[in-house]
Amino acid sequence: MLFVMNDVEKRRLKLLQETRKYYTDKYTPPAVHPRFQSTYNSIYGRNESEYMENRGSFVIRTIIAVILLGLFFIMDYQKEKIGTVDSQFVVNEVQKDLFSQSFPFFIK
Repeated sequence: MLFVMNDVEKRRLKLLQETRKYYTDKYTPPAVHPRFQSTYNSIYGRNESEYMENRGSFVIRTIIAVILLGLFFIMDYQKEKIGTVDSQFVVNEVQKDLFSQSFPFFIK
């Protein structure tokens, strides 16, 4: 016997497939604490190469931050200036309280 779907059944099937595709966790694991990621991966079969692909730019941003911190330490140790910026200027900018400037009505 040949089963023929009407328009309503076709639409329901299409919506079901889209919903399954949208809510699948095939490529993204649930939120797992970093301490337990290796255990989760060993149980549910996610291999290390997928993990390395999903790290994004974290490693690059970390390397850039470490390089900039090292340059700051060198600049501070040797009392160097880069243009009009010295280490004390950087410290003052980091310590600047932007919240009180944005909201002058805020009471400290």
